[in-house]
Amino acid sequence: MAQGILDVLNQIGRGFERIYDENIGGLLSSNAQAAQEPNIFQRRASGQAVTDAAINRAIELVGDTNPVVKPLLRYTAQKESKFGNDPDTFNFRRIKGGTVGHGGIMQVTDRAFKNIVNSDKKDIKNILSRLKTKGIDFQKAANDGNIREFLEVPVNSVLAARLHYRMNNNPLPKVGNISNYYRDIYAPQTK
Repeated sequence: MAQGILDVLNQIGRGFERIYDENIGGLLSSNAQAAQEPNIFQRRASGQAVTDAAINRAIELVGDTNPVVKPLLRYTAQKESKFGNDPDTFNFRRIKGGTVGHGGIMQVTDRAFKNIVNSDKKDIKNILSRLKTKGIDFQKAANDGNIREFLEVPVNSVLAARLHYRMNNNPLPKVGNISNYYRDIYAPQTK
């Protein structure tokens, strides 16, 4: 009887093993949590639930406490790709004035990504270092030439967008000024 109980407990314990997916370089939540939450580590996952979960995780990983960060990132995801639901979200192409279809839900450009990786700002370097310990390695993606694939992972795309905003020296906006801040900092070509 005791052996049967141990077998059941061992089976349950296996359901909470942490999974490392080397293809995306990220640590996933437990199997039980992954079944209940959108998979923010799955390439090309999209939708509002995925975006919101990725934003929440990115805020946690970066250590943001400013309440405007979440609505700013949601606004960005909606404007850039309709939360990844735009049919061209992952369809890279050049257009007049730039490119589209790169950088996942947040449409982060290769250039913006490289600016983050090569930043001399101490707080950016510290965040990148902390992310690397969690299995999210921006430098490796840049070195391996896998920027677009890396950014197709929702949490990676949101992290890159957050770091892009963070590199700017302007203070974060008030909630009512998000659209202007987005246009000035994230998408000045849309003015």
